[in-house]
Amino acid sequence: TQSTWEHILKQKVVMQLSLIFVLIAVIATSVVNASSGCNSRDAEQSGSSGEFTTKNYPSDYKSRSNCQWTITVASNKRIRITFDRKFKLEKGASTGRCYDVVKIYNGLSTSSNQIGSYCGSSAPNPVVVGSNALVQFKSDSSVGYAGFKIRWEAIPASTPLTTDTQPSGCGSPFNQEGSRGQLKSKNYPLRYSSNLQCKWVITVPANKHIKLTFSDAFELEKGASTGTCYDVLKVYSGVSSSGNKIGSYCGKRAPNPVVVNSNTAFLSFKTDSTFAKKGFRITWTAIAAGASPNNNNNAHGLTTSGCNSPKIQNGNRGTFSSMNYPQDYNRSSSCKWLITVPPNKKIKLTFDRQFGLEKGASSGKCYDVVNVHHGSDSNGQKVGSYCGKRTPGTVFVNGSRAYVSFKTDSSLTYKGFRITWSAVNNIGPSVGAASGCGSSKKQIGTSGAISSSNYPRSYGSNADCEWQITVPQNKYIRLTFSSNFNLEKGRMTGKCYDVVKVYDSRTIKGSYCGSSAPAPIIVSSNTARITFKSDRSVQKSGFKITWTALSHNSEIPPSSQMSGCGSLKRQTGNSGSISSKNYPQQYESRMECHWLIDVPVGKNIAIRFRPQFGLEKSISISNKCYDGVSVYTGSSASGSKIGSYCGYDAPAPFVVSGNKAYVVFKSDRSVAYSGFKIQWTAISGQSVPPTIPPTQSSCGGPHQLNFRGNLTSHASYNGLTSYSNNKYCSWLLMAQPGRKIELEFHAFNVEGTSTRCRDRVKVFDGSSNGARQIGGDLCMREIPPIMESTGRTMYVEFSSDYSLTMTGFSASFKSIR
Repeated sequence: TQSTWEHILKQKVVMQLSLIFVLIAVIATSVVNASSGCNSRDAEQSGSSGEFTTKNYPSDYKSRSNCQWTITVASNKRIRITFDRKFKLEKGASTGRCYDVVKIYNGLSTSSNQIGSYCGSSAPNPVVVGSNALVQFKSDSSVGYAGFKIRWEAIPASTPLTTDTQPSGCGSPFNQEGSRGQLKSKNYPLRYSSNLQCKWVITVPANKHIKLTFSDAFELEKGASTGTCYDVLKVYSGVSSSGNKIGSYCGKRAPNPVVVNSNTAFLSFKTDSTFAKKGFRITWTAIAAGASPNNNNNAHGLTTSGCNSPKIQNGNRGTFSSMNYPQDYNRSSSCKWLITVPPNKKIKLTFDRQFGLEKGASSGKCYDVVNVHHGSDSNGQKVGSYCGKRTPGTVFVNGSRAYVSFKTDSSLTYKGFRITWSAVNNIGPSVGAASGCGSSKKQIGTSGAISSSNYPRSYGSNADCEWQITVPQNKYIRLTFSSNFNLEKGRMTGKCYDVVKVYDSRTIKGSYCGSSAPAPIIVSSNTARITFKSDRSVQKSGFKITWTALSHNSEIPPSSQMSGCGSLKRQTGNSGSISSKNYPQQYESRMECHWLIDVPVGKNIAIRFRPQFGLEKSISISNKCYDGVSVYTGSSASGSKIGSYCGYDAPAPFVVSGNKAYVVFKSDRSVAYSGFKIQWTAISGQSVPPTIPPTQSSCGGPHQLNFRGNLTSHASYNGLTSYSNNKYCSWLLMAQPGRKIELEFHAFNVEGTSTRCRDRVKVFDGSSNGARQIGGDLCMREIPPIMESTGRTMYVEFSSDYSLTMTGFSASFKSIR
């Protein structure tokens, strides 16, 4: 009936209204909870003291909590906030991330200065803020823990504020004031905690500076191979990290005393989520402005060097040595000396001829080492590191101070060293990056010479040298390397472990290492900069460069006319060649070279790559060219691209239609190979002319062999000695008319792997490498099968790269029906 339907409709309306009211109540409750502290009765706190907790404390709080409390005291008071010891908020075990977090603000809103963010299971240190504070707590949707309880009280306004976003110091008070004090990492000398962020501010009287002295028991996590500071202490002048940075410290060696030239210093200490070490302790003192850290000849907390001789060496002349010299020094020694001569002098160090410090026989690593630095500590520019059995001879240090340190490990010991030092005038040769490592840093005039330290004897490890050459304004510079050139280079990788680099006024001209002297270099500017760096391992004989000023004339094309690879950019005529720098030796990293080939109008250009070809290519599916050569039609790279080439197989010959071709070569900063060489010829048609037979001076047999004969990888082949690097040989095998060629290998050992041939033999069914290849590239130790041609000619090629060489191959051929 109608009344029944009306009754049903009324019931539905009532139920819908009820649901709406419930939703409104839930939303209202959420709004209250978001701003009430999760318990409406304690959201706003005022008076002289109070307390509040997370909901259910010390039982687990709820997920998705969003709570906040405000605290207000009298305007002439401050608030001290103290956390109960039972504290636990969810924190990532490996990441250190706060999934649930409590934050404290110095004010009544989240736009106020944030004092700290806290989580984990360690109760934060007490926090002091102004007369108003906001405490905010948020939890995510997952795990809940015990939470926290906060007690607060009004305290005198004279109490120092906690001014930054961190606990108050992680093991000592955040604010350090006075004339002397001490601070340390948490738990020192036991292991500190992971994921720490600690900060301290030191303030001394206004007319004083601050000296920081580290205890010997110092250890912060540092990467053994990378040297990366995973846990790090940083020191700044001023009251925050925006001040001038004094230094960053980690590892096992206590830093030398640090002087901050300000009456305030800011220190920060951060740790990651992994290994924890013993940490550090710092004693700080107020010192007179301008005072030396040496503190009356006690620069590093020691009056002796550690080797039974005075640490402080002052005056015009002196001598010191390793302990027991010339008898064996002690194991696990650490000795230091500071030499100071009059201000207008520099320091000459002379090592006695009896010299012996432990050095790895194969690695060249210094297990026991003496280091020389400019200045008053090891933070100064390093002059050199010395070990082995050969005396470093004479070493000069610019400036009136030199710092010498000696360290030994726990194993073998040798006779050690003795150094005689003297104050000399500031003229003559100097050593080190600040002075030139064997000749004056500033080279001015029309001619001169520079060399690595001790040339032609071994240079030192960890060298860092620089020279600046300046000739008259209207001149260029020619650099000529002496033939006795040897800088450490990886045999397998080709990497320059020790390297000399040449720069013009703007860009790098080249990087050089290995045992082959670079070709003369012309710098198209009146200034050049040369740098030399060596690592800590193997040292070679080094280099010597003679430089001369040259006039602007036709033999020195301006840089705009150069390719960037040491040859002319514009190539004209009917034939010529272009190549990567140093071909067939390794090209350099970060190269960009351009060539324009311009032949007579009406001609086309035949391009042929020499078979020895190597440009870095990705070994993944992408086949990306990390280093590549590209060829374009026309007079620029905006023309139509013919192709981009890389890898280890020379591209097939091709013809560029038109009388102009543009070639670009680029290499990245990593691995380098043998490069490329292009022979170009002006032609009338579209066919590539035949190959020009290469020279065969070191190959096993002449280029052309008729009817029957033998061929080997190298002229001295005996199955025992290896062929040479960067080798290319080819043989044209000829049979009588109507016959064909049978080729048989009798011994075979050519460098390669199951995935790639580094050195290779190729066999072609015809008279050139443009014919069909029989089989693939041949390498490794397996003897190839007997091969037959389809016609009367067969072409064989052999090439090797710059790395390993093997014993090669021996083969014979004959003509068959």
